Amino acid sequence: DRLAQLLSLAREEAQGRGRPIRLAADRHGYRFVLLSERRWVPLEGDEQLRARSWEAPTILEVKRPDGAREVEFGRDAVDVPFTIVLARDDASATIVANGLGFFEVR
Repeated sequence: DRLAQLLSLAREEAQGRGRPIRLAADRHGYRFVLLSERRWVPLEGDEQLRARSWEAPTILEVKRPDGAREVEFGRDAVDVPFTIVLARDDASATIVANGLGFFEVR
């Protein structure tokens, strides 16, 4: 649930800044990065979108209809819909984004 809320916040932040924000994740944690001078740099100074660690090693898989493997938000009000599958041990959860700012945890 927390990640879904942060994705919504990152989407709003990207629109407000007029600059793309992307989710970056590995087995140990996740963070949000900002496109600055043609480079992705950590989003700093934002308590809500700070880097976070998973409670245990977690695999994050992104599924998009265009085949891209990133979650990225830009200035547009409509994004490419996507699904994130989070897997840890024998458990999994799915976040479904409709491209209009609605994030559902299943």
